[in-house]
Amino acid sequence: MSGNIDHIEYNKVIWNSRRGLLELDILLENFAKVEYRNLDQNSRLSYQKLLTHEDQVLYDWFLKKRPIEKEYLDIIEIIISFNKKFSKKKDAT
Repeated sequence: MSGNIDHIEYNKVIWNSRRGLLELDILLENFAKVEYRNLDQNSRLSYQKLLTHEDQVLYDWFLKKRPIEKEYLDIIEIIISFNKKFSKKKDAT
């Protein structure tokens, strides 16, 4: 695990990863549960800040319907990459 996070922080991130759109729930909640603890401090902060945006903005960024703000490019790419691997693992079982 990269860095130390406490149980309260982890639970808040899981809770905040639950969104109003099912598509975002699938992308973000799985990522948070499995990968969040493995992120470095900067990536965790970036993820937390990402979660402050409205669902429609996040949805548009993930579907590349609007330009992604530069500060979120890396974390969004990490989330997309994780979900591609996660869905392949799920399909294989």
